[in-house]
Amino acid sequence: MRRATGGWHIVGWIIDLLNTLEKNMNFTCSVTPSVDREFGAQRPDGSWSGIIGLVDDGQADIIVASLDNILARAAVVDFLITVDVTRFVMVMRRAYNMDAAWTNYTSEFSAEVWVALAALLCCSPDETRRPSYLEICSVVIAALAARGCNCSTTSISGRMAWITTLCCAVLVSAHYNSALYSILTLNKPYYPFDGFQSLLDHGGYTLGVITGGTSLETELEENIDTTAHRAWNELAKPRGLVTSPAEGLRKAREENYVLLISETEFYGTSNDECDYTVLPGSFFKFPSGFAVKKGSALGPLFNKALLEIINTGVLPRIKRYWNIPKPDCRHLGVSAMTNKQMMSAFCFLVLGLSLAAIITGCERLLRKIHK
Repeated sequence: MRRATGGWHIVGWIIDLLNTLEKNMNFTCSVTPSVDREFGAQRPDGSWSGIIGLVDDGQADIIVASLDNILARAAVVDFLITVDVTRFVMVMRRAYNMDAAWTNYTSEFSAEVWVALAALLCCSPDETRRPSYLEICSVVIAALAARGCNCSTTSISGRMAWITTLCCAVLVSAHYNSALYSILTLNKPYYPFDGFQSLLDHGGYTLGVITGGTSLETELEENIDTTAHRAWNELAKPRGLVTSPAEGLRKAREENYVLLISETEFYGTSNDECDYTVLPGSFFKFPSGFAVKKGSALGPLFNKALLEIINTGVLPRIKRYWNIPKPDCRHLGVSAMTNKQMMSAFCFLVLGLSLAAIITGCERLLRKIHK
């Protein structure tokens, strides 16, 4: 962080690790951020920006940061022993199941349920005569609605089919009502996407990527996976690039915008993490750690010291001290049903009444014409 006087005050587990290295290896150093505040990206002329550029130009001896180890950077610097893993997650504005008002009334029925209900229409509980298919449909639908009929079922198999249909009606009704109440009242997190392909299929969201020499930007641009490459070219590059995590998180909260951000950056911000939905899983993982100039003699020395710090348990202890606990946003808030949740049901009822009135009018008109 920057002091009011203009200097820099750097804190965190990286600095504590550096202080431990200074003590164990008996040296002192000064820490200076790069002027452009970037990790480093290759420029068109072949030179590097950011802290990688400082080491490559000989202005610094070692990169003290959780620098992601990717192929392009490894051609310029020697990475030391891995001390961390950078994980990238997708973040978007908080979404709940109750936001999908038009699908609340059918979402609990899977394809198998629809098939089973359709199969019941082929069952006939009446064996005294051979009923028409329309009569069978009417009887089964009435049974599913917990209504009886004046059928005369004489055989054991017919009675078993009729009882099975009635039991199925009770089961479907109980399942449907309980699921519907839960969907309409519980604010459960809703995950509309599970990766790049679902984002591309939807087409209504922008993929956000933080620029400035980040490993993610390089990885997406040079990725051999066609889906990730398409997401970069179609969803990120045209309008999704931002210069800072704060800008990306603001867009994710206010727009149809899904931000790819490292877990460290997301949980280390001053934003309320529970205002966002973090999609399950991580989408990129990079080993990360310190680095020195390519071929530097400092590499083996620092690797030996780092290995000793890791094996003695000092590094895990430093990380635990600075660990930022993830907030528990899994609580299920309960809210009363609102007009938004019930509107689709009323719309269907109004539509049904309107169709009934129109069909009745048409039937009466046809009767008059035939007379």
